[in-house]
Amino acid sequence: MFVVVPEKTINWLLESDPSIKWQVMQDLKNDDFTKVFKVRRSMTKTGWAADLLALQDKETYMWGGGLYSPKWTSTTYTMLFLKRLGLLPNRQTVNASKLLLDKGLKKDGGINYIQRKNTGETCITGMILGIVSFNAVQDNRIEGIIDYLLNEQMKDGGWNCRSGSKHSSFNTTLSVLEGLLAFRETYNDNKRLTEIRDMQNLAHEFLLQHKLYQSHRTGEVASKEFIKLAFPPRWRYNILSALDYFQNIDIGFDERFIDAIDLMNNKSINGRWKAQKAFYSGKNFIELEPSRVASRWVTFKALRINKWWDKKSRGKI
Repeated sequence: MFVVVPEKTINWLLESDPSIKWQVMQDLKNDDFTKVFKVRRSMTKTGWAADLLALQDKETYMWGGGLYSPKWTSTTYTMLFLKRLGLLPNRQTVNASKLLLDKGLKKDGGINYIQRKNTGETCITGMILGIVSFNAVQDNRIEGIIDYLLNEQMKDGGWNCRSGSKHSSFNTTLSVLEGLLAFRETYNDNKRLTEIRDMQNLAHEFLLQHKLYQSHRTGEVASKEFIKLAFPPRWRYNILSALDYFQNIDIGFDERFIDAIDLMNNKSINGRWKAQKAFYSGKNFIELEPSRVASRWVTFKALRINKWWDKKSRGKI
């Protein structure tokens, strides 16, 4: 069925922070690029992104006094949040990206902020790859991160940050996929794009074999966290983030998406979705939206996913 978003819902979404507004204009309204860019560029002056930029330490380029902790006010998680908001690269974020790369890179090419560890941590590596790529950092060492992720990819196609694991992690796999996507989008003339696409395809198959949220052993929900529609997800996995990733890459029709999309849409109330309480806790610089009420972020992402799915599935189901 063709997805038509009521004008009332569009207007409700637009009555928000510029980080939501520009994406609604681009992805739901198909507005002119110049108009979209003007709103996106305003994020440095007003709204959540501007508030976060104002909290950066101007001498150290850090947030929260740390690189990876405290959660969720550290440099890593603030930068990940700004990436999710879609803040365009600027001097502050580029400097912070370079700092994260300099301070976290290990000899094996992975990223880790535990000083006593000499090896990378795969979930963190995926996040940092996404951050430095999104901010278009020019550094040959980023190639080493690709090598690290290639070596860490497991036989089932995904990744797991836990040493000795024999099965990939949903959380780590999506973290790496988002990092690889940012790399491909920014360095789109890189000679390794075919190799990276092959890595992505294997990981896509891992997630799809599990229908994005099911246990490979029982077919039941693998974790209650996975079906919570929360934003921002931090390092956590949920079906909203996974589906939004797949619509981002504009992947083709696959019937294994159906269960996750139905589950997402069954949570809709009058065409809007609530922000469900996430399992993680910790201090935040900004509280975006209260849980258990209609969420602009979750609603926008669900509508964007449905727009993509309608296009891909029309005539097939």
